[in-house]
Amino acid sequence: MCGFSPFRRTTPKAAYKEGYQFISEIQFILAKSGRDFKTDISDYYRKNAGQSIDTSSFLNWIQSLVPKEDLSGKFDRYVYGKK
Repeated sequence: MCGFSPFRRTTPKAAYKEGYQFISEIQFILAKSGRDFKTDISDYYRKNAGQSIDTSSFLNWIQSLVPKEDLSGKFDRYVYGKK
């Protein structure tokens, strides 16, 4: 989903499908661990509202919720576009 020029003003249609797939997989992993994605993401938003965050901070936060899962591969694939 990244890798384009920051000046590009169009979004490839595949980004929406991949974004949906990414969130679905994260939601499933959290649910397997007894967590609720909607509640967790709402809490994260409230704690960080008005602040700048980066992708690695977001990954670290999600990873802290499910320490037995390695989410870096999902971020590499869906966020950073690595195969």
